[in-house]
Amino acid sequence: MDDEWPEGVRERLWDLIDATPYLIWQLLTKRPHRYNRYLPNQFAHDNVWLGTTAENQDFYDVRWPILSTVCRDYKLTSWISYEPALGPLTMYNVAWESDTPDWIIFGGESGAGRRPMQPEWAENLLAECRNTGTKFFMKQYGARTPEEGKKLIPARMLIHEFPGEKG
Repeated sequence: MDDEWPEGVRERLWDLIDATPYLIWQLLTKRPHRYNRYLPNQFAHDNVWLGTTAENQDFYDVRWPILSTVCRDYKLTSWISYEPALGPLTMYNVAWESDTPDWIIFGGESGAGRRPMQPEWAENLLAECRNTGTKFFMKQYGARTPEEGKKLIPARMLIHEFPGEKG
């Protein structure tokens, strides 16, 4: 959803999505308000999931209501990439608490300068997902590398759910 994309790139993407109905396309942006600007007028694809990042509560509270409206209007699966997790996040903090994402991916930050994450952020969000029916995918804890972050996940949190799966 970048305004700087060269002319015709998005149109080629929509054509490719049309030509591959058996693939799931996960579109992700920090700018969910641009989905309305760039999605084709007659966009109706069951194989497209629209997502936005939400690194903490402030970003969730701003971005989720926008994404939720777009997904409802287009009847598409919604998802939140809560990574890097930089602060606690609750789906119940905004006036949209009866409307929650279809899917949340949780990931701690990796790299030498990573900022810390707290395991209870993932555990609390998982409990909310269980209450709302939102699918949960634990990607990694914070560590020097993503591989090290995956090894830190306790067995009870090794959850890799996807929208559409029976729970």
